Amino acid sequence: MFRVSILNKGEIASDVDISIMSEELYPNVFQFPSIARGESKNIEMTRSGNGQCLNKYKIFVRCSKRNGDAFEEEYLI
Repeated sequence: MFRVSILNKGEIASDVDISIMSEELYPNVFQFPSIARGESKNIEMTRSGNGQCLNKYKIFVRCSKRNGDAFEEEYLI
C-alpha cells in the first residue's frame, strides 16, 4: 500500500481530479470538490504485483483555480 499526501500551496482549488498512471496501482482516480490553501489530502493506493517497485508513476493533477482558469500539472514519483 502507498500513501501520498497532496498539499495545496496555492489558492483554493476546486473540482480537483488526481489521476495516478500505472498498471500496478489501483484505484487510480481520486476526486475532491475542493482543496483549500494549506490543506492536504491523503491518497491511498494498493499495489498489485510481487512487491518490487519497477515503474515510475505519473500523477496528473487537474483543477480549477480561484479565478476559474483550468490548471493541470504532471509529477513523477
